[in-house]
Amino acid sequence: MKETRLKKGFLLAASPDAEDGTTFKSVVLLCEHSTAGSFGLIINKPLEIDASMDTEMMPEFSHPNVHLRLGGPMRQGQLMLLHCNDSKKDQMLNICEDVYLGGDLPFLQDAISGESPKNMILCFGYLGWGFGELEKEVEEGLWCMYPANTNLIFNTPSEDIWGTVLKNIGGKYDSYSMLPDDLSAN
Repeated sequence: MKETRLKKGFLLAASPDAEDGTTFKSVVLLCEHSTAGSFGLIINKPLEIDASMDTEMMPEFSHPNVHLRLGGPMRQGQLMLLHCNDSKKDQMLNICEDVYLGGDLPFLQDAISGESPKNMILCFGYLGWGFGELEKEVEEGLWCMYPANTNLIFNTPSEDIWGTVLKNIGGKYDSYSMLPDDLSAN
């Protein structure tokens, strides 16, 4: 099923033709889409913790249920938290069913210290588009759209999300889903 209407809660999988380093094989969770513009978070580009980083001060960064991602090239010092914790949903942005954006450091600390912490994605930066820019990119075939769900966001290994989304879209995208990262390796 290929959806053609842009809206919050959709995944945007970069076209196989996209060769830009940041968007190559990226999957973006569209967090907001309006006449003012759009923004989203790349959910499949893992970040590793620098060994020199003091994880004793920030144990959240080394918690097995907190996954660090390059959210996008814009404002990479800005952290955004994606999660399934609806305990304060009136203070969060509901992106799609059981997926929320928001929370501060105390929220993160409380969430991971619970008995059964749920997976969370901590994104550094984001992608943004002005009025009409994202629509134009979709029309040009730079993005393939698919409805987001918690399983794709939180339970699919980051290296498999792009291929899984394309496979789920089907058609010609099914064969694209198997493209290697390095096309010269064929």
